[in-house]
Amino acid sequence: MFTDPQKIRANDPGHPEGCVVYAFQEIYNKDVKTLKTDCQQGKIGCVACKKNLSQLLIDGLASLREKRKEIENNKNLVDDILSDGKKRAKEVAEKTMEEVRKAIKLL
Repeated sequence: MFTDPQKIRANDPGHPEGCVVYAFQEIYNKDVKTLKTDCQQGKIGCVACKKNLSQLLIDGLASLREKRKEIENNKNLVDDILSDGKKRAKEVAEKTMEEVRKAIKLL
C-alpha cells in the first residue's frame, strides 16, 4: 500500500494527512492520535505502521471469517435465507399489485 513519499527513512518526520495507510488507521485504530504524533515526529516508520494496520484488519475481520465458516458448514442456511426472502418479497409484491389494480380500476 502506498505511503508517505516524503518519509524515506523510518525516523523521518511523516505527513499522515497524505498517507493512505493512515487514512485506514483513522478508521480502525482507536489510538490514532498517538500514531499521528509518532508519525509526524519520526517515531514510527511506514513499515511498522503497515504491520500495525494489517493486524488491526486481521482482528477486525475475524468475526466475518467466523460467520463465513458457519455458512460454509451449514449448506442449507443460504437456501433457507433465500427462500424466506422470496416468500416475504412475494407477499409485498402481491399487496402492491392489488393496490395498483385498485388504483387503475381493474378490481
